[in-house]
Amino acid sequence: MSKIEISRIADVVLEPNKKLGYYLVNDQIFYNKFQAMIESRKTGSSIRWFFNEETFVPFAWSQEPQADINELYRQRAQQLRDTYDYIRIEASGGSDSNTAIFSFLLNGIHLDEIVYRYPKLGGETWQTNIVDQTAANQLSEYEFAARPLLKWIADNYPATKITMLDYSENVSDPDFDKDETWIFATKHWLSPSYCMGKFDNYHKSFRHIADRGTRICIIYGADKPKIFIKDNKYFLYFLDHFTGHCTPEVGEYTNVTNEPFFWTPDLPELIAKQAHMVKTWFEQPSNQKFIETIRWPHHVNIKTRTLYEQIVRNLIYPYYDINTFQTNKPFTNIVNEHDQWFFDNFKHSRVHQVWQAGIDYLTQNVDDQYLVRHGSYGHVTEVKVFDSPFYYFGDCSVPDHGNMLGTRKLVESRILANANTHRHVINGKLVIY
Repeated sequence: MSKIEISRIADVVLEPNKKLGYYLVNDQIFYNKFQAMIESRKTGSSIRWFFNEETFVPFAWSQEPQADINELYRQRAQQLRDTYDYIRIEASGGSDSNTAIFSFLLNGIHLDEIVYRYPKLGGETWQTNIVDQTAANQLSEYEFAARPLLKWIADNYPATKITMLDYSENVSDPDFDKDETWIFATKHWLSPSYCMGKFDNYHKSFRHIADRGTRICIIYGADKPKIFIKDNKYFLYFLDHFTGHCTPEVGEYTNVTNEPFFWTPDLPELIAKQAHMVKTWFEQPSNQKFIETIRWPHHVNIKTRTLYEQIVRNLIYPYYDINTFQTNKPFTNIVNEHDQWFFDNFKHSRVHQVWQAGIDYLTQNVDDQYLVRHGSYGHVTEVKVFDSPFYYFGDCSVPDHGNMLGTRKLVESRILANANTHRHVINGKLVIY
């Protein structure tokens, strides 16, 4: 049976790009997660997320690529340069986007533009702190990470355009003209900054390029490999909220494409190499005490997730200066720690009203199984994520000695897949258990 593709809702036109993942409800393909959830509730049907399975299922994940990781980064940059006329990278100052940037510049591959988005109003009231690495201190990344990087690029690669976009410019506007349908212009993240238009691509500086019909690529630093050990086997998997950073709204443009730099079906060898590098590190006797951070069931709390992120970025990103200031990732996708400046100063603004209207609309029209509630009042703080099949890529030789780090194990509540059955791909064959 042929599938019906849904790429428009309200006034939002989405990029129909299957490489970014899509959601299947009955015979309908949705490129917006929330639209799929609403349809699921209307029809009583289940949702399944697909992410490049036609490429990833038959791929030989257990074979480590021989190429050096920096060579694979160069190949990915060149692959993108050969495909598009104009390349723009969304920079955060963190290890993922930095590595994507360096993969172009340090290999002599031209990068057209780097965009850094910053809430100017938030920065005016925020006291930077180089010691505090909590997610709420994210605004300090501009001063201590992004600003030095952008200056270095401007000094050494003047042909690369640097654009600073202030996504807080609408915060004080009493005539802010969005309504609750703003939620359909994002794919997963629902914090106030996305309501403000944090990743609005259609700034006037961008439109004149798109209007020429130029093939444009917007690159996001998504993402580090997600791995775990189950039944003494290493598995690699993908989660939809990491590709959710890619802005789905493209308006009427058909020449604008979003590209995750790392999670791509066009060069799965890059992902495989990263996964094997992480596996090799955990297998070393001196590092085995940390292996409980990746044993199944996933124990996700701030401590273990931060530890895993620190270990992995130091392994797979040779270009990245490990002394660069970086805060922890936010832990929820609605009441997001990164927007603490907004909650502190603008909770009575029109933007806050519109943001809350979008959240209310979603929670009233989506089945509760897709929502995560916290606190005694049961406030919705998060929308659950979808997982891919688990791709086997090697055996674990380290005995399970229990929880050596003393961290409390928590089953990953954000993963939507049934807690008892998961799709495993072992040497190209699908096994469900």
